[in-house]
Amino acid sequence: LHKFISRDNRVTILLVDLKHPSESFEAREAVEQVKELLKASINSNSEIKVYVTGLPAFSHDSSIALRRDLPRIDMTLIVVALILVGLYFSSPVAPVIPILIIGLAVLMAEGLLFFIGHYIPLYHATRLLVPVTSLGAGVDFSIFIMSRYLEERRKGASKRDSVYTAIKWAGESVATSGGTTISAFGALALSGLSAVSSIGLGVMLGIG
Repeated sequence: LHKFISRDNRVTILLVDLKHPSESFEAREAVEQVKELLKASINSNSEIKVYVTGLPAFSHDSSIALRRDLPRIDMTLIVVALILVGLYFSSPVAPVIPILIIGLAVLMAEGLLFFIGHYIPLYHATRLLVPVTSLGAGVDFSIFIMSRYLEERRKGASKRDSVYTAIKWAGESVATSGGTTISAFGALALSGLSAVSSIGLGVMLGIG
């Protein structure tokens, strides 16, 4: 016991063993219960200072910060993407459709992650990386296809022929590039580390 008490008897460490993985929802919920218990047990005017540390506590606090910052991050990404794509095509309408399609893909990916999260623990930062990587890759792929479509239109091709050519040539490059990216992150999903595997799974679903 003396190993957990400082020599001046002013600091002590209390270990709490959790039966759930540190990244799981149950572990974060247990951390919240521990904090509430400590808050109720110690008078606000007391000089006693209590800190909850460790990987589960870090995961809990990071998850709260992420939920607070995620709406602001997503909105910033969408605005920046709309501006950049709009400037590239010199049109305020051109970036709207790709952003809507990408947004739908992100919602589908997060829905699948929510379902998967009931069975395996997911790293809290996965929710941040899914929209970021999906938006980045989606905008990149959209520019490839739309640029080829506009190029064909400038050559005098009909809308139907321009779409066909854009999908045939640019679409093939996009499919190859996307497939390579999906495979790479899919390989991360096989990792034994829960944080790495959940990030790989989430990004794979988002880009896919």
